[in-house]
Amino acid sequence: MGSIQDIGRAKITGDFTVHIPKLYPEKGVYVEPLHEIWFGSLFNGSVARYNLTTKEYEYISIPDVTGKDGYCVCGVTFDAKYSKVWVMVALYTVWDTPGQNLVIDDVDLTPLENVAFEMNGGHKVSGWGDQVCDADGNVFAVAVWGNVIGRWDAVTKKASVYYAEPNPLIVPFSAYTGIENYRDQLLILYNVEYGRIETFDLKAPSGTPRIPAISNWDRRAGMKIGGDALLLPQKYDGKVLLMGDNGEGAGAPPQGVRVFLSKDDWATVKYLGFVDTTREDGGFPTWGYEIQGSIYVSMMYFAEGAPPGPVFMRPGNREAFPQLDITQKVHELVAKEL
Repeated sequence: MGSIQDIGRAKITGDFTVHIPKLYPEKGVYVEPLHEIWFGSLFNGSVARYNLTTKEYEYISIPDVTGKDGYCVCGVTFDAKYSKVWVMVALYTVWDTPGQNLVIDDVDLTPLENVAFEMNGGHKVSGWGDQVCDADGNVFAVAVWGNVIGRWDAVTKKASVYYAEPNPLIVPFSAYTGIENYRDQLLILYNVEYGRIETFDLKAPSGTPRIPAISNWDRRAGMKIGGDALLLPQKYDGKVLLMGDNGEGAGAPPQGVRVFLSKDDWATVKYLGFVDTTREDGGFPTWGYEIQGSIYVSMMYFAEGAPPGPVFMRPGNREAFPQLDITQKVHELVAKEL
């Protein structure tokens, strides 16, 4: 069901292309009150506001970050209570150097990382990316390395450890790669290390993972996929979870979106299937969003530029970034179950 903000807005359906020079949006968020998409521009350390009505855009500079060599913008989320857009900023060398993450609005994650380092057996904590807010304005974010969930809020601006896995299994790629909020009751995450979904009770005094059984799911195959951002489309009332899949080993095709279903508040889960978004131009489906009931996945291009630099940190000169409408393909998987 659409919201009151949708009144008078033209229905958006079908694929479309966002034309913003050198955007390279690894993550972003649809800000419904403004009818805008806010893209995190990974390589130039800024945020781009894209108006869906006028097709105009505005780059927003971040003090001491935009244009500064080595910084990138990762996760982006919208806090409806305080009307804030949170943007995660990190160094390109975050893969090698912990303690260099921050979020705009003066929330420093370094003290959190130091505490988590002691809690998880001395494993590096870095790679902060995806975030989600609850109704009270708390922000929860995942560290890709270290298996840590951090929490802060817009009032105190103090970050703390919500959960740190003791002695996590360390792999070359990543662990937690996406996070969603289910009805302000649960956090839902995907753990690539173990090929599983994990949930956390938001009403509990501390973060403790629960691991729901997933039917129709090959756990070992799930450990090989390049899991990325999660999305609970409003049109399915939180019963359907979508996960971006960048391909085995985070690069090998096919790429697409994994579709999961739960009818019991994510106590148990069923895997429904895969929406293939593989493209000849090499785009990765790193995150998705919903507009007026239409479900989109945004294409990211990591390695279009020439060396030197890490293989996934080579921007080119692209100015066209496809947004793929996967609404019908998701519906075909879900319709027979709901």
